[in-house]
Amino acid sequence: MKHLLRVYIENVDHAFELLRDIREHGYNGIVFNTSSLKHKLEDSENDEYLFFNLEHLNHSHLVETTFCYFIVDEDKLEDLKSLVREGTNHFKDIRGGMYSSPLSDYEGSL
Repeated sequence: MKHLLRVYIENVDHAFELLRDIREHGYNGIVFNTSSLKHKLEDSENDEYLFFNLEHLNHSHLVETTFCYFIVDEDKLEDLKSLVREGTNHFKDIRGGMYSSPLSDYEGSL
């Protein structure tokens, strides 16, 4: 069964290192550029891509927080979560969080 892992982390220098590490371990996902409600209401955000994949990291800059979707097989889920835990120092060095849910009706080639 496939699972959807959602990860959100604040954009600090180590955030790009974490995402590169995830990519180097063979995972791919979609990364959304997000901003806080305050900045959205004040219209103080940059005019940048709304989403991109991990291959675009070297060409894009993120605003405040990165929100990622990863679709992974059940047997890979804990490995990916461990990479996130290690890369964020259990969300102490890079603030954020993650949560997953099973995709019982997933169809696709990823």
